[in-house]
Amino acid sequence: TFDGSTLDVNGNINITEFIKHRGDNDTYLQFTDDDISLFAGGVEFISMNEATEDTITLHQNTTASGNLIVSGDLTVNGTTVTLNTATLDVEDKNITLNYSTGDSSASADGAGITIQDAVNSTTDATILWDSSSDRFDFSHTLHVPDSYKFISGNGSDFQFYHNGTDSVIDNLTGDL
Repeated sequence: TFDGSTLDVNGNINITEFIKHRGDNDTYLQFTDDDISLFAGGVEFISMNEATEDTITLHQNTTASGNLIVSGDLTVNGTTVTLNTATLDVEDKNITLNYSTGDSSASADGAGITIQDAVNSTTDATILWDSSSDRFDFSHTLHVPDSYKFISGNGSDFQFYHNGTDSVIDNLTGDL
């Protein structure tokens, strides 16, 4: 015991397996070959292993009460990711829905974007993929401001719009 004393070490301390909290045998650090584990209350919370790609494993539900900054890539292997945030900024200009490493066309039906409670507490707004019709379905009316055109066709040859006074339909390559 070193109550009230200081231990200064100039060199190495060799530990066979454990550093235990005095009077609490189920809270300790355990050392094995290339592995360090932290136990609290007999439950392993963190393990660091050099042999398996320098991994740190968190064994329980973990909360970071401050900011968590990941400098490299972040991979989440699970079925649900919940973000409780007021602002979500994504630098990538393309978001892929229904991603798979193989053919995911069988599960694409209904993929899209939902705005919860867009109209009221029971009415969402959606843009959803309808794979049986090979199209997007909008749950609500699209509004295009005056002088902006809806353009269709490979050569942009079919256009309709409202110019502020009149509704205009243009077919630039032939008859309507």
